[in-house]
Amino acid sequence: MLRGLAIILMPIILEEFFQAESYFPSSIKPRSVASLYVRAILRKEDMPHLWESPVRCPLNDQYLSLIECDVKEFYHIVLQEMNNKMEAHFEMSDEMFEQEFQACTLNPAIFSHEAHLRLAWIHITKYGVDRAITNINEQLLKFVDYAGAAGKYNKTLTIAAIKAVNHFIGKSGADNFYDFILTNPRLKFNFRELMSFHYQTDIFKSEIAKKQYLEPDLLPFS
Repeated sequence: MLRGLAIILMPIILEEFFQAESYFPSSIKPRSVASLYVRAILRKEDMPHLWESPVRCPLNDQYLSLIECDVKEFYHIVLQEMNNKMEAHFEMSDEMFEQEFQACTLNPAIFSHEAHLRLAWIHITKYGVDRAITNINEQLLKFVDYAGAAGKYNKTLTIAAIKAVNHFIGKSGADNFYDFILTNPRLKFNFRELMSFHYQTDIFKSEIAKKQYLEPDLLPFS
């Protein structure tokens, strides 16, 4: 219970602090970083890529673990990570990204794993999860053909990814994909691990999984 209250209340307090100190450019929402800071301290697996080894805290130029860095230092680390990992698809609006993918005019080079997650987020928030599954499967089949990558299509993986995004949307208060993926980095950095909670079968390599949707043989999607 105390953990839950901390996750709810501490970001609100930190948000006021961040705003008062004018730490953030207008494109960054203080609540997002504040929430991420609290979750990282309470549950380090939320940012595993930052916990694997000590990171340099920019304000004091020392290599420390996140829990040893103060809030100011953490913000600079997060901002640096966000800038380093900003992908090309973020240069497009949701509407443009959706339209170009549907029309098969999107550059295949920018359709990364994160871009796939963004497509799921757009369709789920706009049309609901059931229609999102139908839309994305139909459009993805055309897109991989256009990109000359028909052999990479995996029906189980596609639907499982959509259902995983839908699960995290239900737990997130983010109103845009940027904030959503920032506060749910496991979808991007630990996707295989997430799938392992649902599937004993290796859906990444299974020929059957590529051609037809396999229901989870472990934990069902909620």
